[in-house]
Amino acid sequence: MKIEILIPVALPETWQKVAVDRYAKYASPSTALHGRDLTGLIEGSMNYSQAPRLVLRNALKAEENGADACIIDCFTDPALGACSSQLEIPTVGVGMASMIFAFAVSKSFAIITSESKITSLIEANAHCYGVASRLQFVTSIDIPVEAIPKNLEETMSRLLTAAKKLLGRTSTFVMGCTELAEMAKPLCQELRLLDAKTQVINPIGAATRLAETRVMLGNTYPGKGRLSDFV
Repeated sequence: MKIEILIPVALPETWQKVAVDRYAKYASPSTALHGRDLTGLIEGSMNYSQAPRLVLRNALKAEENGADACIIDCFTDPALGACSSQLEIPTVGVGMASMIFAFAVSKSFAIITSESKITSLIEANAHCYGVASRLQFVTSIDIPVEAIPKNLEETMSRLLTAAKKLLGRTSTFVMGCTELAEMAKPLCQELRLLDAKTQVINPIGAATRLAETRVMLGNTYPGKGRLSDFV
């Protein structure tokens, strides 16, 4: 099985391998993962308005090159609807995958993301995915994505503070940014000291397993456009 990781944010070359390797931790041994920073394909600096066009272009290219599925490596899932309607192979967004998982395992959940500027977009996506009824809150730790790897201790401290404030409303949390994904396990361990039922969902793990499952099930949505009503 071949899965293409679409990375619609600017990353140093050394980080690109790290980004793909994070998915490999959750993939089956027979799954081959490939990915690269898409921002070098156009001139100028990257911004959110450019992301959907880049993702769709490279998803189509990945399909032509024999990929069995694509994963969009951004919690806001740029171009997910367009990819789902134009590609024959499954396209999975990490935001969609983790929200669906949270909806399946809990009556309520909260999302903690990196920056407040994307909270409204995440909320809008939750409505599109049909999971908004169980989404209690979307909050941010107000640390830019690119600053997280250099401020891991502060990031964990803010995650813990944000989660503790919400523990009375829910015990299920989603890491709302792929740069926060690897903190899911240590955050869960800390929170379970206060609430043994705490669950913290890693969006990378959720997306990897969902992509593999859809491929293994034979992509049960024949023809283009069948997923567009959902995403």
